[in-house]
Amino acid sequence: MWGEAAQYAASTDAGIFAVLFILLLGTVAALVKWVLNTNNQREQRYIDVIDKQAETIREYHGNIKHDLNDIKKMLYAKGGPNA
Repeated sequence: MWGEAAQYAASTDAGIFAVLFILLLGTVAALVKWVLNTNNQREQRYIDVIDKQAETIREYHGNIKHDLNDIKKMLYAKGGPNA
C-alpha cells in the first residue's frame, strides 16, 4: 500500500501530501468502521444482559407477590394487622 502510494505520488502532480491525506482519510474511515462495529457488539451484549435481568425480575416478582399474599393471609387470620 505504501509503495503504491509513493509510486503514485512520484508519477503524478498530486504531490506527497495529497497522497498522505488520502491514506490518512482511508485509515480514519477504517478506524471509524471498526469502532462502530465494536460499539454495536457491546450494545448487543448490554441488551442481552438487560433481557436476562428483566426475566429474573419477572420470576422473582411472582414469588414475592405469592409470599406477600401468604403473609397477609397469616396476619389477617390472627385477627388483623392491628390486633
